[in-house]
Amino acid sequence: MADGLMIVTIDGPAGAGKSTVARLLAERLGFRFLDTGAMYRAVALAALRRGLAGDDARGWVDLAQRIEIGFEGRRVFLDGEDVSDAIRASHVTAHVRYAADNPRVREHLVELQQAIGRTGNMVTEGRDQGTIVFPHAECKIFLTASPAERARRRVDDLRQRGEAPEFAGVLAEQLARDERDASRPVGPLIKAPDAIEINTDGLSLDDVVSRLAELVNAHTVGKLETQLARRQQAEADQRQINNILPVLVATAGFDGYYREVNAAFERILGWSEQESLSRTFFEFIHPADRAEATAAFDRVRSGEPAFNFLDRNVCKDGSYRWIKWLVVSLPNRDLVFGIGQDVTEMKAADDDRRRAEQALRESERRLSTLLSNLPGVVSRCKADSEWTVEFVSDGVRSLMGCDPATLIGQPGTCFCELIHPDDRPRVFEVMQEALAEKWQYRLEYRFCSPAGKERWLWEQGVGVYSKSGELEAVESFTTDITPLKHAEVEIRQAREELERRVEERTAELAEANRKLQCEQDALRRMLQAGDHDRELITDQIHDGVAQRLLGALMQFEAFRQLDSCTSAEAQAIFAAGLAALRQASAEARGLMNRTRTPVLRRFGLKAAIADLIDQFSEQPSAPEIMYRCDVQFRRLASVLENTIFRVAQESLVNACLHSRAERVRVILVQNGDKVTLEVEDNGIGFDVTHIAKGRFGLDGIRERARLLGTGLIVESEPGKGTRIRATFPVISAHEQEQGDE
Repeated sequence: MADGLMIVTIDGPAGAGKSTVARLLAERLGFRFLDTGAMYRAVALAALRRGLAGDDARGWVDLAQRIEIGFEGRRVFLDGEDVSDAIRASHVTAHVRYAADNPRVREHLVELQQAIGRTGNMVTEGRDQGTIVFPHAECKIFLTASPAERARRRVDDLRQRGEAPEFAGVLAEQLARDERDASRPVGPLIKAPDAIEINTDGLSLDDVVSRLAELVNAHTVGKLETQLARRQQAEADQRQINNILPVLVATAGFDGYYREVNAAFERILGWSEQESLSRTFFEFIHPADRAEATAAFDRVRSGEPAFNFLDRNVCKDGSYRWIKWLVVSLPNRDLVFGIGQDVTEMKAADDDRRRAEQALRESERRLSTLLSNLPGVVSRCKADSEWTVEFVSDGVRSLMGCDPATLIGQPGTCFCELIHPDDRPRVFEVMQEALAEKWQYRLEYRFCSPAGKERWLWEQGVGVYSKSGELEAVESFTTDITPLKHAEVEIRQAREELERRVEERTAELAEANRKLQCEQDALRRMLQAGDHDRELITDQIHDGVAQRLLGALMQFEAFRQLDSCTSAEAQAIFAAGLAALRQASAEARGLMNRTRTPVLRRFGLKAAIADLIDQFSEQPSAPEIMYRCDVQFRRLASVLENTIFRVAQESLVNACLHSRAERVRVILVQNGDKVTLEVEDNGIGFDVTHIAKGRFGLDGIRERARLLGTGLIVESEPGKGTRIRATFPVISAHEQEQGDE
């Protein structure tokens, strides 16, 4: 068990008084009491409430894993309900075996019991607590009594609960349960080999509890003595181990003095234990390292748990050893624990290795420069007055026609004379600036070979500096980029030609766009002129023919009322003339509406569509027409109003006169800078892929939508009605006037 915790297990047959004794013993010792039997009874009670059959092993497992069993003092809770009395009923007792004999239920409850046992000192009872649940318990007790005594106690217990059991029946049940408990395949009742058996026949409850308390106290004292002896032996073993370790092991106080050091201090540093403890450990540190060591010690005292640092420690013979320390803070005891490893030889080896690595890195850097810049010429010139050549690669043969060996040790300034005179000042300026700022430089310049051939070269170089920052040499890579330069000229010429062609094409497209815009403007003016002509026709019909016909009609009406006209022939002539006048009036009004309805001109699109719907609704056998208008504009441009009105007119002609529809829905709705007209009917429909030219006025609708609209949808199928949806830009009358200006 965990250090400082004690588990007392009480096992025994049913009716031996385990629960009562265990509870009282726990109270006397101040321990927690774990009634494991109550846990199995709680599972059985839950199963009875849910109607689980005893042979439903899987159901019992699922139930045990779902329910929550808890304890508060002597009370037992099942899913938050106090079931302390309910679990003791006889019918629950009869079903406990289904939980106890189920291996997986028992496994689950054992895990719960062991988890509770890790929380503190505890007294637990059952039949396998000392053998299965807590096999390492410090104190194990096997409590028993004769079958008759246990049966008598069970009868008394049941009678206190209001039941009326027979002693013989309880005894028989007791003996049968003893047999079952001893022969169970899972968790059988077995006395642990190290358990102390207590027979309670003839003993009072207080006697039993007192005897058990004495046993527990004796085990407690023995446990403490054993722990103390083990601790003392462990400390002695640790001191012995510390003294034979090849590392420094020390404990120091926050006051700066060692509290304890191992024998390695004398073996490695030469200081005896008494000498090491007599002075602060700062006095054993190299003066140059004391500031860092002080800072590290302050980190320890501020609570930093553990860290490493390196310092030099003074040996008794005056020499110094490099010590790598691992320091651990023990702030609750104002102590510092440290382990130090002598790394003097390792430090010297590290210094040698670093120097070798530095030389290797320099060699690798030079080699990398030479390899990575091929093909071309790799060179190194000393930073003296003549830029003496220290190295040049074989690439100089193809570039200059020279043998590399003849150039080594020669002045590098001779190459400067071969740079094109126009490029020479820029090359010198860039190189001097880069070397002064310790930058890498890149150059492109023209170069005249000794044979007189001009080439374009690309050069990349870098200065090599000493530790003090002085320039020691310049390393560079140079390659011939003449073909690349020629390609750049060709690309530039091609780009210029492409840009010229793009400009020409752009101008052509702009001119085409201008012409198209002119055509659109001309078409708009044409449509406006057509609207204007229709308005003149309408005015002429209204002010001329319609007025005269109306006057004649009024004369005829007056003539009809004269009493002097009694001739039948006159009456017939009068009637015929009157009918003709009426027909002429109606035709004139229809003609005006076909050109441009006065309502559209005076009141705008919304009122004109409403008036048009009223006209169709007045016709015989007219369908039901519903109209919804949701727009924010007051008036649109005249040509746009007339176009939308004509689309509505043609759509309603199709819906009311040709489609045989019963219902027609007209919607005029504005969405931002768009206005949509939708006319939908439930008539006979048609095949939109086979339409005779000019039929249903669709040609006119399509042309108007194409010229001024932004979208047209015509949906129809035979027998499924028709939906026409046209969308136009919102252009107000004010915007049209500004455009005309």
